[in-house]
Amino acid sequence: MEFTDASALPDFLIRKADVSLEWQGQGFNSNWKDITTDHDILGRATTFSVDSKNTAAWQSLAVNGDFWLAATGLKANQNWNLQKVLLDQLPLLSENVLNGELTKASLNSVGALKITDGLLDGKGVINLVDMVLKMEGTNKFTEGVADTLNQLTSLKMDAGIAGVLDNPDFSLGSDLDKKIRDSMMASAGSEGRKKLDELQKKLGLRAGEEKGEGNAKLGDWSKLQDLADGKSESVEEMSKAKFEGELDKQKNELEDKLRKKLFN
Repeated sequence: MEFTDASALPDFLIRKADVSLEWQGQGFNSNWKDITTDHDILGRATTFSVDSKNTAAWQSLAVNGDFWLAATGLKANQNWNLQKVLLDQLPLLSENVLNGELTKASLNSVGALKITDGLLDGKGVINLVDMVLKMEGTNKFTEGVADTLNQLTSLKMDAGIAGVLDNPDFSLGSDLDKKIRDSMMASAGSEGRKKLDELQKKLGLRAGEEKGEGNAKLGDWSKLQDLADGKSESVEEMSKAKFEGELDKQKNELEDKLRKKLFN
């Protein structure tokens, strides 16, 4: 629908607005056009942009997008670019076998979100750079994991959002599993690498670009703890398990035996 001054106007319409505000010590400047609740009458979406630079929390934040309140539901688009968010002294994990914190890092993120009739579809990338981790393990295996983590200076994560507006589903994945696995394999020797490859297949893990939903989580510490604390008879026995309960039992038994052989 093309809008002209002769067309019927919505009951509520703000053609243009520039708004500046401060929230939790951070300053924001925003520009708005065609603010209304009757977009079907107006014939075009409300557009906006938000800008915040050189604050105590980040170097820059830029958000822009549009939204349309239609009879069938909300339609909206949003893009963001966030640079150099300063992170420090963030606890990451406190477990019996592995614990530590993020001493410092700088976070950058870009992404986009689309809403169509209440359905969400969004993707983004989060990069941690200039990262310093302080991790500690309590046994030989987790000490190796901690050493690997402490050497990391950057980490890339892929974020996703889906589902419905009032009950969204969030996902977060990274290559952390692969980095830890590669470090373990490098220290295990050729025979150890063969065993770890075999174990990886039996447990259904993916160390390459393709990751299962259960493995696409930053710091899947539960798997690391299973590897440190589980028990097993042999890799071959894992392939014989045909039921979920038996598989879980043999997996725990297998992991401990393999851990002892490779790392003790």
